[in-house]
Amino acid sequence: MNIAKKYTSYEMVPWHHKNWFAITLFLLFAPALLAVLLTGDIYYTKKSELKTYGKGAKIFLIIWSGLVTLQLVSSVGKAFL
Repeated sequence: MNIAKKYTSYEMVPWHHKNWFAITLFLLFAPALLAVLLTGDIYYTKKSELKTYGKGAKIFLIIWSGLVTLQLVSSVGKAFL
């Protein structure tokens, strides 16, 4: 997916919207990934061209991280009962 001319190079993209950070959050802390996905696009480069995650990938990640977040909240809630 092409970007809407918001950034012209990967270096201009804020660190919290870069691919490496999204992958780190995917592996370590899904609630933060959910917040990042809901506040903007995730950017990466392919063949020296700046791109964003496709709509399908973003929807999948939002659903996945939302379910993980709900499970986390549920397990923390049970621990206090």
